[in-house]
Amino acid sequence: MTTRRYPKKVRIRVTREAIAQGKCGDWTCCMLKLAIAGSMGLVHGYMRVDATGVRLTRRPDFREKGELPRWVLDKLVLFDAIKKIGLDPLDYINPFEFDLYLTPYARVEPKATEARKKQINDARKARKARGEPDKQYFMRARVDGLHIGRQLAAQIRRVERDAERAA
Repeated sequence: MTTRRYPKKVRIRVTREAIAQGKCGDWTCCMLKLAIAGSMGLVHGYMRVDATGVRLTRRPDFREKGELPRWVLDKLVLFDAIKKIGLDPLDYINPFEFDLYLTPYARVEPKATEARKKQINDARKARKARGEPDKQYFMRARVDGLHIGRQLAAQIRRVERDAERAA
């Protein structure tokens, strides 16, 4: 039996399609997630992209994480600013490539059993019956606490000025 090798270094190509189809602030469908999935040939599975980097599952035994280069984070912040304003990101961001270095960080746990799912749903129904609100989990802002440099701030201001002129 041969063991599959998972390279630590993966070349990521952010294409025009990934930039055009990406959604603002949505870690499930952002420009970088689409590019990473496309570059690695991942069709499904866990992947999260935010200011702390990328976390994904491509192996059966471990989840992996990788830090994004600072200049890629800057493009992510610019992308979100452009999309939030409603402009076309392809006018400001050209396709690019970068290397992503992945390391294992957490064991993949088996999915919840039917009994566990029932236990969770029963607890949820009991809270609702007592009049307690259902638990909600909010994703913190994708770039919460990320310091942006002067150059990126200037780019975002330029995008905002372009949007004001277009309006």
